[in-house]
Amino acid sequence: MNGTNNGNTPHLAYAPLIIDGTRIKMRSRVAGQLVKLPDDLPLPQIERRRSSLHGWGVFALERIPKNRRIIYYSGQLVPSKESHVREADYLEEGCIWCFELSHRWAVDANFGGNVSRYINHACKPNSYTQIIDGIIWIRASRTIDVGEELTYDYHTGGTAEIACQCRPDCTGII
Repeated sequence: MNGTNNGNTPHLAYAPLIIDGTRIKMRSRVAGQLVKLPDDLPLPQIERRRSSLHGWGVFALERIPKNRRIIYYSGQLVPSKESHVREADYLEEGCIWCFELSHRWAVDANFGGNVSRYINHACKPNSYTQIIDGIIWIRASRTIDVGEELTYDYHTGGTAEIACQCRPDCTGII
């Protein structure tokens, strides 16, 4: 971690970004930093609410065209080895909060994460993920209608051993 506040709460510094027009790039990666972009990015309106798939979900408040960036996955940047330890704890609660950025790094949305951490898995999703310059983007794989829940494939290969709940007849394992 990058120091502490009041002796108890970890202080998390933001990862340095280079913003050049519409291009956003993470300048360097240091364990413990938060991946957080400016709040005024022109992204579609979405909200978190109760989901019929699993716990909380994220829903479109406007029509989102195919391939549009919807949101980025924010959270604490951690070495992959540490993310595996954290993920084991999260899996006991039936949650997946760590997103692999590369073979060396992961983003843990349990610390400093935004609403993207509530986007549920689906075997036939309406969104996909794309990593560009160290930023994990969630994009629309087709036009998404107002009120529709956002989903993407977690691509865990079943290692989490959580039964998929994307539809009543799904037999997939996340």
